[in-house]
Amino acid sequence: MATAKQSRPVLAGWKQPTDWKQDRFEKVEVTPEIALYIYDVLGDYNRRIQPNDPKVVEYADDMTNGRWAKVGTVEFDWNGHLANGYHRMLAVILSGVTVTMYFHYGVDPKDYVAFDKGKNRGGKDTFEVEAQQLGEEITTADANLMSAAMPWIVQYECGKATIPFRITSYHQRDFYRKRFSVKKGEDFATRALLPLARKAAKRIKVAESVVFSLIVLGYRTDGCIGKTKDFWNGVATGAGLTSTNDPRLMFINRIANIRDEAAKMKMKIQRGAVYLLGLKCMRAFFDGEEIGNLTMPKKIVRLSEDHDIMFGDVDFQNPYPERALFDEENVKTVNELVEKHEDRGK
Repeated sequence: MATAKQSRPVLAGWKQPTDWKQDRFEKVEVTPEIALYIYDVLGDYNRRIQPNDPKVVEYADDMTNGRWAKVGTVEFDWNGHLANGYHRMLAVILSGVTVTMYFHYGVDPKDYVAFDKGKNRGGKDTFEVEAQQLGEEITTADANLMSAAMPWIVQYECGKATIPFRITSYHQRDFYRKRFSVKKGEDFATRALLPLARKAAKRIKVAESVVFSLIVLGYRTDGCIGKTKDFWNGVATGAGLTSTNDPRLMFINRIANIRDEAAKMKMKIQRGAVYLLGLKCMRAFFDGEEIGNLTMPKKIVRLSEDHDIMFGDVDFQNPYPERALFDEENVKTVNELVEKHEDRGK
C-alpha cells in the first residue's frame, strides 16, 4: 500500500501536508475524488466495513438530502494514514456529493483505540436540545419519555409490525417540532398528560413510553380527547370500573395474566403486547363496546373509523422521505473498494 511519504498526486481542493507530524486542523471540501484517494491510498487499519454498512448508507443519505453537519473530525496519524473517517469517506463516494469536513493531522498512531468511543446522541438528547433551541423548557425525564414514545406513534401511523425505516436524530428533531413543541406542536396538550401516563404505567407495571404513545394516539382521534383521559384514569385508579367486561378492566386483567405467564418463564412482558392490547381496548372503549374475550390482536387496531380509512391495515405511506437512490456506478465503486481492502481489520 502506498503511504504519505511516497509521491502525492495533486487533488483539486486538497493539498496534502508536507509534514504529517505537525498537529493542526484544516477545513476541507471533500469531493468524491478526494474521499476515494484517502480511503484507497491513505487507509491502513480499520475494523472491516461491509459494502451495505448501515452507517455508510445513513451518512450518504444525509449528504444527498442536505442534512450533513460539519461535526467531528477526520483523523490522520503522523505516518499519513487515515485513522478515523473510513465510513465518511465511503459515504462521500456513495452519495457523489461534496461535503465540508474538518481534518486533523499529526495524531499518534496508538490513539486509534480512543476513536469513536463517544456516546451517541439519543432521542432524549435531541428533544432536550431542540427544546432549548426553541426557547422552551423540558425536563430530562419528560424528554426521555416523549422520545421513547415516538417509535410507537410512528409505527401506528406507518401501519407496520416494525418501522420500515431507521429513525434518525433528524426525524426526532422534526417530530418534536411538529408534535410536542410549545409553539407549534400538534400534540402539545398531551404533555399535560405525562403524569397520567406515569401513574397508569406504574399501576399495571408496564413501560411508560407505551402508555404515553397510546395517550397521544387517542388524543389524535377525533372526538376522543375526553375518552382518552377517562380510559387511562380508569386504568390508573380503577375508579368507575363496574362491569367485568369494561375494556379498561379487561386490559388491566389481561396485562396481569401476561405478566404472570412471563414471570413463570423468567421473561419480561413484551412492550408490543401492551401496545396492541391497549389499542384494541381503547377502540372498544371509544366505540362504547364491552369486550367478552380479550385475545391478542394480530395487527394494529385503529382507534376510529376515520383512522381505518386514513391509515388502513398495513400500507400507510412512510411519513418521512424515502432513502436516496444512489448512482449505480457509485455503489459499484464502494463495493470494489471494500472488496479490495477486505483484509483491513483482520
